[in-house]
Amino acid sequence: MIDKNCKEQKINPISRRRFVQLISGAAVGGIATADVAFAGGHAKVNPEDPQPTALGYVEDAATVDKEKWTQFTDGSTCSGCALYSGGEGKAYGPCGVFPGQEVSAIGWCSAFNAKA
Repeated sequence: MIDKNCKEQKINPISRRRFVQLISGAAVGGIATADVAFAGGHAKVNPEDPQPTALGYVEDAATVDKEKWTQFTDGSTCSGCALYSGGEGKAYGPCGVFPGQEVSAIGWCSAFNAKA
């Protein structure tokens, strides 16, 4: 139900030029952040944190609860996921799901998407 005492909110339209400036700045900022984020040396994902827990992240795919995570298939690991961008043979690497953090190459989560 709408409160009759509530005044209508006025919205200031943004100019097309300002909109493009904001979007361009966000894109450049995102690229710069990605360069810094993937430079290495970042904290490892803590499997006990809320997001990793919700996604079923484990540092070793051999420990996945297969009854709970029925979409898991043997051989699925972070290093074989399209979201993982760690180097070949590295124990940990960056993942698009956990920006600024690194996941175990032999780990797994429910966001797994096999590389093409």
